[in-house]
Amino acid sequence: MHLSVTIDRKSFLLGSLIAVLLAGIFFRISSGFSLVAAQLPGILFAWAVFSWMYLRQTELANAGDVLPVYFTALAVYCIHFAEQFTMGFAEEMPRLYGAAAYSADEFVVYAMVCAALFVLTSLAVFLRAATFLLVPVLFFSVNSVFGSAFAQTWWSIEVGGYFPGLLTSLANWILGPVLIALLVGNFRTSAAVIVGFGVVLGLSLAFFEA
Repeated sequence: MHLSVTIDRKSFLLGSLIAVLLAGIFFRISSGFSLVAAQLPGILFAWAVFSWMYLRQTELANAGDVLPVYFTALAVYCIHFAEQFTMGFAEEMPRLYGAAAYSADEFVVYAMVCAALFVLTSLAVFLRAATFLLVPVLFFSVNSVFGSAFAQTWWSIEVGGYFPGLLTSLANWILGPVLIALLVGNFRTSAAVIVGFGVVLGLSLAFFEA
């Protein structure tokens, strides 16, 4: 039986604190404005969706509905990382923002720590109803899935050809909207999130560009 689980006030405050901490970490580890441009809009929208779910008292989706799609997206995330790593994303992306390249160690540690965070928080949320951890789950869904598709396409248009990571990001044009819809409960809200996020991310990528 599916039990009704919503975000309570304590979970909302803890989740908001997590959003602030994640934003601070991205500022701290960013080479120039590269991560600021590409990741902070995702934190903002993850928190905005989290806040909307709290205010609307949106019920947490059934684990059986969300987790298969979520872990499919995580599998694509891993393959996407492999494409980026082998094709030079860690050098090419920061260059667009006038920043120094990330070392191989930095890039691998960042991607693997994020993957572990996305796995563990999703299990805690959907198997233990730890709703305060929804922010990383939403960040993955909004930014690392849909945002990846958007950003990789944006950068490829900018350089007038292939940009490292483009091919494996294409699946996220489908996975992103579906996953967000499952999390928020309907495709109408998912469409609003995607359009709003796309506008903000595009402005951010353009504003911080060198």
